[in-house]
Formats: sequence, structure tokens, C-alpha cells
Amino acid sequence: FIGFITLQTFVETMLFGMSAGFVYYYFNMAGLIIYTNWKSHQKVIGVSVEISLFIIVTIYAFFYEPSVILSDPLRLFFLILNLLFNIVGVSNSALYYVRIANEAQLKLSKLALADHLTGLPNRTAIAQYFDQLDMDLDWHKRSIAILMIDIDHFKDMNDTYGHLAGDRILQQLGSLLNSNKRDIDFLARYGGEEFIILIPIDEMYKLKEIAEGYRFKVASMPFDVAGQHVKLTVSIGAYFKPYDHIMSQQEAIENADKLLYLAKQNGRNQVCFNDKG
Repeated sequence: FIGFITLQTFVETMLFGMSAGFVYYYFNMAGLIIYTNWKSHQKVIGVSVEISLFIIVTIYAFFYEPSVILSDPLRLFFLILNLLFNIVGVSNSALYYVRIANEAQLKLSKLALADHLTGLPNRTAIAQYFDQLDMDLDWHKRSIAILMIDIDHFKDMNDTYGHLAGDRILQQLGSLLNSNKRDIDFLARYGGEEFIILIPIDEMYKLKEIAEGYRFKVASMPFDVAGQHVKLTVSIGAYFKPYDHIMSQQEAIENADKLLYLAKQNGRNQVCFNDKG
């Protein structure tokens, strides 16, 4: 496109002279070259070519009459038309690259909030989720449950099958949890082999159904580990914070983590709940 417009600009400027405004396309193409994904030396060459052609046609126009003499109205028409085309072209390019920059920024933001292994939100995203809770409705005025989920004997799996197999287990578990969560729930990888699910919920009995459902689905799923089907279990700490119970978000997570530790102590493959908020 740049080459075609450059050639067309050269021919039309030589034919109709500088006053018809075709020469402005050199500046447009030079600017466009800067925003391409060309290598640096290619950009330098491209811009140099545009500048050189501009100098050539300017010198030519100074010494020679244009090959085609346009009437004043027609020359003015071409001048205005070419000015408009160049303005539209520059504006369109600017909008295009602004959109690309915004999309790149959005992708970077998503990468910053995503766990590189599972693709799930990470701990930074958890903090953002809590911030959003405070914006939508005060944290202290809503009921919420926190599930801390940890793979049982994960270190043994890593030692037996290797860390790549362990990574594959984490990916499969993350996918399983994500496919079974409700749309209003928030799932993230908390770190290591721990996952966290934040569940807006009003009744403890509903939480028990949800938490036990996750535990059962994991225990029932054959995980692909180094080409073998292996059964895994998880321990879950399920903490329910009623709307009238005052505590920080970090305290609520710590309470869920304590319940997870208790589930591990009690023999694993189970869910430990708090009796009250």
C-alpha cells in the first residue's frame, strides 16, 4: 500500500505539479512508515525514500512546468480534495494505533491479573475482586463464603511423576473447578497447589452443598498424569462470613486457611466448616 501510494504520488505530482496537492501524500506515507512493524533500518530507508522523492519533485517543479496544465478551479478542487484525503488518512491512522495501544494495554492488564500456568486469576486479581466488592456493596454488609482448596499429597505426585506432571495436574484441576463454579463466584489460584473460591451466599447449608460438590467431583475425576489415569483428592477449608460479622478481608481468608489446615490434620479428602461467622 505504501509503495503504491508513493508511486502514484510521484507520477501525479510530476504530471500536475506541486500546486494540485498530490505531494502531501509523501508526508502521510512517511508518518505511516514510522508506525509499521518494520525493522528500524527499514523504517529509516522508507522515510528517506519519501523525503528524497519529495525533494526530487520539488526541484523538478521549480525548473519545469507540469506536463498537464490544470485550470484554476480544477487545481483548487484537487488541492482541497488531497488535503481532505490526507487529513482523513492521518486521523484514521491515529485512531487505528490508539485502538491497538488500548488493546495492548488491556492484554497486559489481563496478563498481570492471570496465573501463567492455569490461566485463572491470580492473587492480584483477588485483591481487585475485593476492591470491587467494596465499590458495589460494603464488604461488611454482605455475606460471603471463602473456599480454600488444596491438593492432597501434591508433593508426592511431583516427586513420583515430576514437576511437569504436577503442572498438568494444576491445569486440570483449575479447569475442573472453573467448569463447575457458578457465574457469580470468583475462582483464582492462590499459590502453589492452593485455589480459592469466593462465593456470595446467604445460607450455610448451601455452602455445604457447594463445597462437598467440589470435593466429590475432584475425587471422581481421573486425572491424566504422565499418560496414566490417577485419582486425586483435595482438602477444603470453607469459611462462611455472615453479613453482620465485622472482619477484614484478609482475616476471612486466614480463617478459611485455618479450616483447610484442620481438614489436612483430620485426614484429608474432606471439608472443614466454621459453625458460626
